[in-house]
Amino acid sequence: MPRRVAGVLAALVALGFVSAANAEAARGPGHARYDLALRWHSSHDVLDGVEHVGFENTHPGKLRSVWLRLWANGVASCAHPRITLKVLSGGRAAGWAADCTALKLRLGHDLATGRRAAIRLRFSVRVPGGNGSFGHLSGGPALLGNAIPILAVTDAAGTHLEPYSTLGEAAYSLTSSWHVRLDVRRGLSAATTGVQTGSSALSSTTRRLKFQAPRARDFELAIGHFHKQATTVHGVRIRFSDMLPGGAASTRLRGDVLAAARSDVLGYEQRFGTYGAPDLDIVQTPSLDGEGMEYPELVFVEMTPSSADSGSWLHTRALLAHEIAHQWFYGIVGNNQWREPWLDESFATLASGFPAHHCTSGDPLAGYPSSVRLTSNMGFFDAHPSGWYYSGLYGGGACALRDLRAGFGTQPFNDFLRAWVAAHRYGVATTAALVAAIRAAAPSGFDVDGWLRDSRIDVR
Repeated sequence: MPRRVAGVLAALVALGFVSAANAEAARGPGHARYDLALRWHSSHDVLDGVEHVGFENTHPGKLRSVWLRLWANGVASCAHPRITLKVLSGGRAAGWAADCTALKLRLGHDLATGRRAAIRLRFSVRVPGGNGSFGHLSGGPALLGNAIPILAVTDAAGTHLEPYSTLGEAAYSLTSSWHVRLDVRRGLSAATTGVQTGSSALSSTTRRLKFQAPRARDFELAIGHFHKQATTVHGVRIRFSDMLPGGAASTRLRGDVLAAARSDVLGYEQRFGTYGAPDLDIVQTPSLDGEGMEYPELVFVEMTPSSADSGSWLHTRALLAHEIAHQWFYGIVGNNQWREPWLDESFATLASGFPAHHCTSGDPLAGYPSSVRLTSNMGFFDAHPSGWYYSGLYGGGACALRDLRAGFGTQPFNDFLRAWVAAHRYGVATTAALVAAIRAAAPSGFDVDGWLRDSRIDVR
């Protein structure tokens, strides 16, 4: 770590504003380990399996129950769920919430602080057709974003059971350890969070793939008849998995994608610190709602052979840069994506320069109604025009951060961002923590309160 960055980080921690370790201790259940035995039924787009989740009670007082988030039901209904499950051991089902995207489990016994427990369940997920990040489009891979049941987070505000978002993301999870085996039909392969640690033949028709991710918020995957090509930068293997047709355009696109991703990882490591994981997987899909989607160590990006054309490539290149930037802002520095979506989207937009947005100095949300706040949640954005989210939150948020850079000076601001990432590495960031850190690092004469007011940032 450069000396000046270490100095900024030391100052912030000394002031008590970015003690990520203390903040993480207030969140739980913590130190989770997920063991998954999965099987993909390609003939009818079903993922099923058994999940074992071990966790620690990191809160004071006894833990009597935990909640699971079942995001696959966000595109369904309680009457016709996309995911069904049965608790096999460790507890019992005790009620639904958030339109059946949350299930309460009463533990088999009260769990004392610092003690561990485990639950085991069997589940089945029906993947819908279509171009969602949880969906299977003809001619493309099966995308299984947020398909795996995951522990809900409890923090000082309570247990988070935010609803599914139709426009953006609603994920909020803690860094965990993942150990996964996936059985697929021969000829299929997977791109996932983490690294593949093994492959074996179970029969003449079935292969077993094994994966591990020692520090990841979620485990996500895509399955298809992939062509795979890879490059390496600073020990990070970047792999492009696609189902493009043969031909010169596809060959050119593969090379362009890997070169661009290599440049992005190198640049972001220099700006924000090491990527931290051994693999980064990029998955091509012919169409994707929203064009791109980020997950820990895995991104989905809409591309066709024509994406290699000069006019289209500029857009694809920028989109790829944005999704890779999320590896630092959400993957490494986590946040509650429903409650405070600006903490990852605005930072990823600033880092990548995409989507492009005209900035009015001192008025990042110029032209938007006063009701639009950078700190608005996804419930607000889901209920209003999508441009308020994509241009206001993404672009306006990046403009606010550019104003902050102008007030700090370029190098002090860059040092601040690098220190911010280091302080919250594999933890969870909040607006309150960010504002406290800004106050601690702001140069003499910089009006933090004025910047907050102009940027429409409300500190809860």
